[in-house]
Amino acid sequence: MKPAKTSFNRRKFVSVGLLFTASSLVATGILIEILEALEYAFPMHFCTAVHALTGLAFAVFAVFHTTGNWRSLKAHLKNAKATAVSKEVIVALSMGIMVVFIGFLLAHSVF
Repeated sequence: MKPAKTSFNRRKFVSVGLLFTASSLVATGILIEILEALEYAFPMHFCTAVHALTGLAFAVFAVFHTTGNWRSLKAHLKNAKATAVSKEVIVALSMGIMVVFIGFLLAHSVF
């Protein structure tokens, strides 16, 4: 007996694509820093090119993810208007601001 043929699951495709591209961005970002310090020119340039292309793919997957979950997003935003700013939002924004600030300090101290 043959298994039933299933249709292409766009949601799974986008989720796996986001996971893969995010993982690749992290890995290539770390490799770029390591290879730059070791002054390996070609491997660093290769990782930089892969990093840039993966970033573009991540942006495309993010757009597909947003459009595929638009109803849920609208519902969250509608509920957010009715309530005060939650602790989770405050913590997430604080952490994001800290990362940017620490990055600024590191870049400023190095250059």
